[in-house]
Amino acid sequence: MMKKREIWFQRSRLHRRLFEEAEALLTWANRLDRKRRSGAVAARWKARGSQAALRAAAREFKALGMQHATSYVLSIALKEYLLCLQISLEDAQEEARGSRYSRRTPVERWKASGEARVLTRICARVCNLVDCHALSHPLHVLSADGTMLLDLQEDAARSVADPLSPAAIHR
Repeated sequence: MMKKREIWFQRSRLHRRLFEEAEALLTWANRLDRKRRSGAVAARWKARGSQAALRAAAREFKALGMQHATSYVLSIALKEYLLCLQISLEDAQEEARGSRYSRRTPVERWKASGEARVLTRICARVCNLVDCHALSHPLHVLSADGTMLLDLQEDAARSVADPLSPAAIHR
């Protein structure tokens, strides 16, 4: 029986790069253990926030690689995951900036600060992967549940043909 690692390396170059990025993120998270045991309370909580974000991104990278068999579909999924990461980054930055009158505790702000610090670098890594492996003009998007490809050209043709159709109105 083949190990998961061997199955990964039989897939496309994008799959291999994604797996390598996931392993690098996990290594980075493990290196933060020293800061997590620091005597400085702020450094400890920032490290915990960073580790949580790094491990979550690594899990998501591996899940995306296993879920999507072709590099084309994987690149589309990575584009959508990049948007999610950017939203998470904005949320973390806002939470870390919270005024002293907000209801957030200092611990929550420290964790958000650590999360925001690593999310900027994770976004840059995903952006690099997407730029290297994506088509300049995508032909499809993923469905809301992430299981099917939806044709962009077909949807555009339908909305141009009948702009008042119920399908075109509900978009």
